Amino acid sequence: MKTVGRRSMLTFGAALVACPGLSLARDGFSDFRNDLRSPSGDGFGHEPTRAITIETPPATRTRNGYLEPSSGYQPSRRAVGAPDWRQSLLHGDRTLVVRRGGAAERITYVNRDGTLNIDGYRRMCYLMRDVRANATAAMDIDLMDMLCGLQRWAAHNGVSSVIALTSGLRTESTNAATEGAAKNSLHKQGRAVDFVMEGIRGGQLGAMVSAYNTGGGTGIYLARNFVHADTGRPRVWRG
Repeated sequence: MKTVGRRSMLTFGAALVACPGLSLARDGFSDFRNDLRSPSGDGFGHEPTRAITIETPPATRTRNGYLEPSSGYQPSRRAVGAPDWRQSLLHGDRTLVVRRGGAAERITYVNRDGTLNIDGYRRMCYLMRDVRANATAAMDIDLMDMLCGLQRWAAHNGVSSVIALTSGLRTESTNAATEGAAKNSLHKQGRAVDFVMEGIRGGQLGAMVSAYNTGGGTGIYLARNFVHADTGRPRVWRG
């Protein structure tokens, strides 16, 4: 499988800025540069010390409003039959650097040969547990893949960001006690996660998640400084 090059990812970032479907300009997204950095250095990592030239590769096409490479890509699990840049970000082993209140952990949940790493998957399910009820369940692996892809996307742009989980699984009682939670929340099914990526502003992270998670739901909570993502029907909202 062909890996995603830095130039291809930066090109996607440039196309993302121009996408009329993202209405985050008044939240600082208008400053979201082609290389996913803020021109003032106060957003996605530090201000770059040198200019980065953005060039459009010859083998590109527009799909769902986004410019993306069109050759050498395998179908996404959630978009079978359609070439997808996200799948290339998941090439090889799938490892996350993640924390849930404590020290960051490096967890491999899928091995390089594509088999499930049982210990790593169980550890991720534990970190995504219902802390209030101390309950653990099998979490949707597509959530982990999304987190992994986002983290690698940031890394392609020179930003090593730890993912801080704030909510994963919720029992019925925990969901009922959670302010603003939907009655039929996908958190109860192990299909939703709330998180932040350290060093990335909320508006920028929200735009990244809504672009990456086109097959699911994205909730952007700027005032509360987190982003919600789930594997339900496609939709984007702001809380």
